Amino acid sequence: MSAAEILLLDDARTPPVGAAAAANGLGLCGNYTELDVCGHEEARMPMRRVLAVEYTSATLTVTLSPFRASRKGFDWIEVRDWGLGSDAVPEGEGEEARVRYWGKVRRVVQKIPARVEPDRPVTDVIVMGEAALGETFLEVLREALREVLPDNRGLGIGFADVPFADPTFAATRGAAEFGKRIMESPDDCVETRVCKWWRRMVG
Repeated sequence: MSAAEILLLDDARTPPVGAAAAANGLGLCGNYTELDVCGHEEARMPMRRVLAVEYTSATLTVTLSPFRASRKGFDWIEVRDWGLGSDAVPEGEGEEARVRYWGKVRRVVQKIPARVEPDRPVTDVIVMGEAALGETFLEVLREALREVLPDNRGLGIGFADVPFADPTFAATRGAAEFGKRIMESPDDCVETRVCKWWRRMVG
């Protein structure tokens, strides 16, 4: 179980993709200490359809998560391949084996965005996982997305001038942010006086 999943145990509504999206600044209300104000802000947020590509030593996972507020996100469609983690990159097997491997990665990355309906497009792309900053992986990812996302969304991933959360810790950072917000503004605590009292009690 990942650190992000452990931190999210008390709030099962939010999967790691929602947490990683929050770490990237997506779907967070500005005034979270006033729940009614935050709720109104979240209701007015644009609908996002976030494509998350997680590349770890063991797996390649592509997830589409629709949400307005990232804390209320859910994994709508998911494709996971246990044979395409970074540990499976062929070493010493020749160029042909590497080409086959990265060709499979490309096809898995494209599966979900290629099936998305035009009137419900992918709005954001985020990367997750400790292997997601590998130069070859990012090159393959950008090329794969270029073919299925006509507006070139996500092609800046991995460049220094494009701000994004470190994929290794993105979900954990987002989960920690949710945890802080829950402690400072517990759910169902809408009376300002009571909320202020609770925040003083928890420090």
